[in-house]
Parts: sequence; C-alpha cells; structure tokens
Amino acid sequence: TSGADRFYVMSLSDFDSSMHYWYKNAYNKMSDYSTYTSTAFGKGRDNTKKMVERMKNHSDTSKYSADYGDATTGTNADIWNIIEDKVKQGWFVPSSGEWSAFAVMLQGKGEGLTTSNYSDKFGLQSRYWCSSQRTTNVAWDADFNGGYVSGRTVDNTYYVRLASTF
Repeated sequence: TSGADRFYVMSLSDFDSSMHYWYKNAYNKMSDYSTYTSTAFGKGRDNTKKMVERMKNHSDTSKYSADYGDATTGTNADIWNIIEDKVKQGWFVPSSGEWSAFAVMLQGKGEGLTTSNYSDKFGLQSRYWCSSQRTTNVAWDADFNGGYVSGRTVDNTYYVRLASTF
C-alpha cells in the first residue's frame, strides 16, 4: 500500500477484438516523437499518458508542434483515442522494453512461449503495438509470429494489450 510500484502485470485479454492504428495521420510528421515516448522499461505509463494527452489536443499548435490531422475513429481508430478510460483506471500500453520483458518472462519461467504457440497457449495475436515510437513514421511493435520487437509504420493496424503496475 506504500512505496513504488514493483510488479508489472499484463492484461489477460486484448483491449478489444479490433486492430488499430498507432497514430495514422501523424505518419512522417511527428518529428518530436522522442520527447513523447521512450523505449525504456518503466516508461510505458508515461508514454501512454503523453500520447493520450497529445491526441486530445492534437490541433493545439501552441502546445504541440503542428496539427497532425484528425485522429482516426471507428473500428480501426488510433489506439490513443480508444484507451483513455482504461488509462484513467491505471492501465497503459507497454513500452518496447516492457513488452520484451513480458515475452522473456513467458518464455523463461517455464511457460514455454514460442513463435508457434503464442495464440493457443496465451491467447495472444501475432502483433501488438508498443507505446514507443522509433522514428517520425515508425512505432515499435511486439511481433510474436517472428519472436522479436520490431518497428512498423504508424499507419499499420495491430492489436492492443494493456499493462498495469502495483
């Protein structure tokens, strides 16, 4: 009940059954990505809070570099538009470092995560967005089909699984 959060937990299910953009209309436009996201373990919560706030205020040019265009909505909405209520409850999109740690724990602690059993054994999809952006047009994703964390353009759609700490 006191002190720093020490335990990271991954949700047992995806945010929803749809695939979503990272931030489609920011493709090749978000040159200040490194001030909003980090790949480091422990930064997923900060990344998520910053990006949700940015999406809510994407057209505020006094606070943000430029208007990156309207956020996408609907079935394939930008992830930052759909998770706001969960973020208020303490959930966040893991950073690439956090996704790597989750995968290592599933593989190395007797759980036997492999590139062929991630779906059947753990209910995971092939790819999930990380909260870390890599370049102006690429964000990190956890690729369970390939068995690594890689970068994909922000105008691709992947699944979202949230994490929390306590």
